Amino acid sequence: MNIIHLQRIWENDKQTGGVATIRDEKTFKALMEFRTLELSWVDDNEDGISDRMVSRIPAGGYEMVQRYSEKYKNHLHIKNVPGRSFILIHPGNYH
Repeated sequence: MNIIHLQRIWENDKQTGGVATIRDEKTFKALMEFRTLELSWVDDNEDGISDRMVSRIPAGGYEMVQRYSEKYKNHLHIKNVPGRSFILIHPGNYH
């Protein structure tokens, strides 16, 4: 199993940029690195019932699984985020 570490680097009123690194769970060796783009933080996340497309997910540790869809092809699904469903890591170019 691998670990993805996301470092959020900058944020404005619409989006948050970062860098994600996929690491080997045993050696912690970096296997891949990519830039990320998420929505900005909105405080309504605190109640755990924020609607999708409103705010990025809270910082924390989450289970991820590989997933495939016609729209995004191979991508990752972040599971068990309180108050959210179908949080995906997929190719994109805007928030």
